[in-house]
Amino acid sequence: AEKSRCAVFRDLHRRGYFLTTGERFGADYLVYQDDPLCFHAFGMVSVVPSVQTLFSVKTIASLCRVAQQANKTLILATPVCSAESSDNQVDYVVWQWWQPVARNRDKEEG
Repeated sequence: AEKSRCAVFRDLHRRGYFLTTGERFGADYLVYQDDPLCFHAFGMVSVVPSVQTLFSVKTIASLCRVAQQANKTLILATPVCSAESSDNQVDYVVWQWWQPVARNRDKEEG
């Protein structure tokens, strides 16, 4: 588990993101576009063993609810071991909250 977390940290850091602990939100990391002292995190990262891992509905609902309430994008990260390379590739699944906006249908019909 710790090896997977380190692989995700390395991958995101190499991509230019700043990371801090995500324990406060029930995640492994919080992800920032720039200096965490000056900016809010845009996402929370949970490291999972595989994208195909079956989560309970309760677990997914809990993570999504926390992310939405904290105004963050939920990012599930899975390190993929490669025989050719010592570096792990990391696959990401992003869950974003989407809330439809009510449209005025009267204006569209007229």
